[in-house]
Amino acid sequence: MAKIRLADALVKILEKEGTKFVFGHPGEQILPFYQALQNSSIKHILTRHEQGAAHAADGYARSSFQPGVCVASAGPGALNLVMGVATAYKDSIPLLVITGDVSSQLKGENVFQDVDINAVFEPITLQSHLVKEPQEGIQLLKMTILTLKTGKTGPIHLNIPRDVLQMEVDQSLLDETVELNLPNDWSNLKPAEKLVENSKKPLILAGAGVLWAHAVDDLHVLAEKHRIPVATTYPARGVLSEDHPLSLGLLGQRGTKAANFAGKNSDLVLAMGCRLSERTLKGLGDVPIIQVNLDEKVLKGSVNIQADVKKFLEKIRKTPPKNTDKWLEQLSKHPKTHKIRTNFKKLL
Repeated sequence: MAKIRLADALVKILEKEGTKFVFGHPGEQILPFYQALQNSSIKHILTRHEQGAAHAADGYARSSFQPGVCVASAGPGALNLVMGVATAYKDSIPLLVITGDVSSQLKGENVFQDVDINAVFEPITLQSHLVKEPQEGIQLLKMTILTLKTGKTGPIHLNIPRDVLQMEVDQSLLDETVELNLPNDWSNLKPAEKLVENSKKPLILAGAGVLWAHAVDDLHVLAEKHRIPVATTYPARGVLSEDHPLSLGLLGQRGTKAANFAGKNSDLVLAMGCRLSERTLKGLGDVPIIQVNLDEKVLKGSVNIQADVKKFLEKIRKTPPKNTDKWLEQLSKHPKTHKIRTNFKKLL
């Protein structure tokens, strides 16, 4: 069976998965990966600084709804990514972070550019892996891409020593598939449906998880079919156009009066793909919350469903609340803007 270097295999996998751009800054320990990129259809975007590469990959992911990819070398190169990777982590942006590292036999010997990169990245990523074998590198990359496209979103880090990047593996490994078992738990679906059916003043609270689940159209269908108003968290602004008659705008700190009034006076909140952070909770009253999220750690609603948002919206679509005309009329009396009060005139 034909052999292939791990660096070349990684690039071929990225090509097959539709990666168009890699943002990065080259350095000694990541050079095998850059050599593989030379003959690739993937376009490398050279940044002046590694932090710029991480932010650029983050921005690409936000605008394209595809995972961003950033690359750096060992030591200072990898550490310069930290600010951008941490930003993506806090905002749950799907990011593939690849760093080169000193050769395996030199790890921990305090040689040039030898630092514990994984220890630095572990708190600011969903996963941080030190790749010790080329077969493991192929498996991890495939699983990472699948996770970022269909599972919980955020940065995943692969740290690969230079000697491992140059090791060879059977090319047949590129064709092997991986499977990701998503935790779709529907045990609370019936209680959720009952709450919706009894609701007279429902409110959809959309988070960025709606975007990453590619569930925008499904949310539109649910809101428009049953005339349910929609508020958003900050990262999800625009998931429903803010001039749409059912849109209330941002909820929570600095939220609109309409959204925050709805949050405090509704009789049911459907929190879709959001964390219910302290900033969002400022716009919510003591109200039953159906929270849907793949991340079990953020579930804190009255009825929690650990599942893909798109699949939940498909299941709940045929479950109508009570007539919402009076509720919408009540909300229409509140402005959908947030006015900023300043003392600029006094300063002048």
